[in-house]
Amino acid sequence: MTTRLYKEIRVQMLPFGLVICSALLPGLGLPDKGLPYMFPLFALAASMMAAVAFGHEFQHRTMQNLLVQPLPRMVLWREKVLVMGGLLLVGSLCVWRSMRQIDGGRLSLDDDFFWPLVLIPLCAFCGGPLWTLLLRSNLMGVIIGILAPVALLVIQAIVADRLSYSPDSQSRNAVVLLLVYCGSCFVAGFRRFRTIEALDGAPSARELGIPSWVESLLSKPSKALFGKSSGPFVALLKKELRLQQITFLGAALFFGVALAAIALKRGRLDFNQNVGFFEMTLILIFFLFIFLMPMMTGTLAVAEEKTWGVADWHFTLPPSAGRQWLAKMLIVYSTSVVLGLVLPAMLAWFMGALPPDFLQEELVVWIFCMHVLVVSTIVYASVWSTSTLRSIILAIGIFIGLGCLIRLAVFVGIEYRGGVGPLIQVFAADSRTQSNILEAIGLGSLFLLAVVFQVLAFRVFLKRALGWRQFAAQGLILMVLVFAVGALLGLLSIR
Repeated sequence: MTTRLYKEIRVQMLPFGLVICSALLPGLGLPDKGLPYMFPLFALAASMMAAVAFGHEFQHRTMQNLLVQPLPRMVLWREKVLVMGGLLLVGSLCVWRSMRQIDGGRLSLDDDFFWPLVLIPLCAFCGGPLWTLLLRSNLMGVIIGILAPVALLVIQAIVADRLSYSPDSQSRNAVVLLLVYCGSCFVAGFRRFRTIEALDGAPSARELGIPSWVESLLSKPSKALFGKSSGPFVALLKKELRLQQITFLGAALFFGVALAAIALKRGRLDFNQNVGFFEMTLILIFFLFIFLMPMMTGTLAVAEEKTWGVADWHFTLPPSAGRQWLAKMLIVYSTSVVLGLVLPAMLAWFMGALPPDFLQEELVVWIFCMHVLVVSTIVYASVWSTSTLRSIILAIGIFIGLGCLIRLAVFVGIEYRGGVGPLIQVFAADSRTQSNILEAIGLGSLFLLAVVFQVLAFRVFLKRALGWRQFAAQGLILMVLVFAVGALLGLLSIR
């Protein structure tokens, strides 16, 4: 094994581990056998594998050194693509095996899950390198690698809906369209790598970049919000809003797609009947946006500054570290809640896609608390990471680990009480009061975990660099806290 191949394998380890985690989700006892989480996680991990094959060269400022090696470009391309494709194939086979267990070993060409299992890794394998080379960014390669085929599906769904194609015809046309997209992207990606010059590979100061005219347009709301206000804290808020410009751009694109869907249907969409290919594509866009929005806001606020190399420099500014952290969190949570929760909920309500019981007070509180916990976890992962992509992978790993731990703790709590009934009956006799107590404990646990993540993240932010011992100590604190909460819920649970 050559040194170059070893380097490529080492780069792929983190996203490959994420693919394996997606294959293991059905065995964790999640609702609906983990399918609502399996395919989005698999698509994200596959896109990450395709992007880091070339994106890590831009991130570590080594693209120039790679291009000047006395080797044909074809050799370099083949090594990167073969390693990435081989590991992606292994991960896809693991996901396929997991799906066969769910489907009872009957997964076939006619199955609804067959073509997604084929097209998700194929679109990532062919499209990821092209978008990463064009945009010179790991994260942008991942995002565009996911959004580009989704955009094609939206366009195809609009055309097919206008022409009144049958659902089977729409599905076949979508498969053919994505296969053409994969072939075109693979050829274009190879040509881009073969003709790229050393100057094209020069590192950019930012991992995420947008055109200057778009940046000027996105800065207008910030100017209108603060006006001529000045001061150190206002300057910090303006800086944090500028970091989130790519988030605002994504929200604007999502809003435009939703309005186009409403205009196409000439009013409200009915998701209760006749849910066809167009409606399924629109639902996919909503889920992708809700999934990516907290990821973007949390990682851009912390990890992006480390990529720029200005994180340590901020500690020399007059405002204290506490005020800087407060400014970050104000923008992160407000942006994430408004764009990641309020905006999709308003659009879904306007389309008529919200369930009748969605606006119940209890459900809204639960969704809000879960969203805050997710953002806090992503922020915590970002302070330990040196890039946005690593922070996303670490955050997903934390979610999976804590989810498995809390399920184990609930099981231990139920088994520990043995033949004794649920201990909640000691505190309340009627079922309504019992439900309220359990709900209060659950919401309090979510809030407590969010606060703990914030405290630990701020501690790492102050120290700027902590060793693996501190990381292990903080992980132990989180594990003990989560296990205690899960065991308590198991002791009190009605089930």
